[in-house]
Amino acid sequence: MPMSLRDQVESQAAELAENCLAVRVRLLSRLVSGIYEKQIRNSSLTIGQLNMLAATISIGPQNASASTLSKALCMEKSTVSRNLDKLEAQGWVRRHTPTQGRTETLSVTPSGRRVFAKSYPGWQEAQQQVETELGDDLYNSIIQGIPMGTAHTH
Repeated sequence: MPMSLRDQVESQAAELAENCLAVRVRLLSRLVSGIYEKQIRNSSLTIGQLNMLAATISIGPQNASASTLSKALCMEKSTVSRNLDKLEAQGWVRRHTPTQGRTETLSVTPSGRRVFAKSYPGWQEAQQQVETELGDDLYNSIIQGIPMGTAHTH
């Protein structure tokens, strides 16, 4: 006897709930982000803002732009721009007018460096907690298996 649509959909939903990697990755993301947010909450930054400051510092003021941040953090340019607007409004990032046809560049201000430094100890605590909770094998697999700037967005 063929399965009713109701039974078919219930079976498919159970399979998805049990085996969907996307659901598990999103759950893991929320859990891990919550650990970081809790540890850095006294710094005035979110974990996303902290990562954006870190990427801007790492890329450097000669090369940091919305486009390079978008690639490095695998984020849509519109999302990067919105986040940069917030960082700029706080006085943590400065936009530099392009010269000779170049792209607008970014730098982290002294105030941005101070808020970054203030949040770093909390980040370290969160990092240790996440490493412990995930275990060495899973942690290392994630870090080594997903290098920054390699995700493909469609």
